[in-house]
Amino acid sequence: MAVFPSGLLPKITHGVLSLPGPGSGVAVIGPLIALVALLNYLLVRKQGTMLLCCVVLGTLHSIFMQEVFPSARTVGTVGPLPLRILAVILLGMALELTTWLLALRTPWLRYLASAACASLVFLLFYWIVVYPFTNKPPVKLHSGLILGGTTIIAGALVGGCLPALLDRARHRQA
Repeated sequence: MAVFPSGLLPKITHGVLSLPGPGSGVAVIGPLIALVALLNYLLVRKQGTMLLCCVVLGTLHSIFMQEVFPSARTVGTVGPLPLRILAVILLGMALELTTWLLALRTPWLRYLASAACASLVFLLFYWIVVYPFTNKPPVKLHSGLILGGTTIIAGALVGGCLPALLDRARHRQA
């Protein structure tokens, strides 16, 4: 998020991608966080790595985002600070659980499904728990279905493809 100037993410999600809101920024950021956490897991190969990565990312982002971009009103800056951090921690917990449950499956299924599920958990938590503390309107059913589907697809493609490719390449070299 810190690489996006204030207001750029909503312009991309609403203007370019024509995604409804609220939650379009969460639908984009969740898969990116999942990608970073899964890549860290592939480097270390220890359970708990994804959760630790999400704790660090969520805490740093939620605390420093408003300092770097005080006018930003987007993911990581709206809602109570503990809930924003908890959202990213839940994403990490979902990654840990799904990668553990799918440990014996192919890397494609393991990482694509894990990133998609974790991204959806992140989005749902924002909608159900964080957004009631903001001025954002409730999510309409139509918008929810579009963003839920977008989150699942983006989670799988953005968050899961590169880790699956790297894991397959690592197994071929071994």
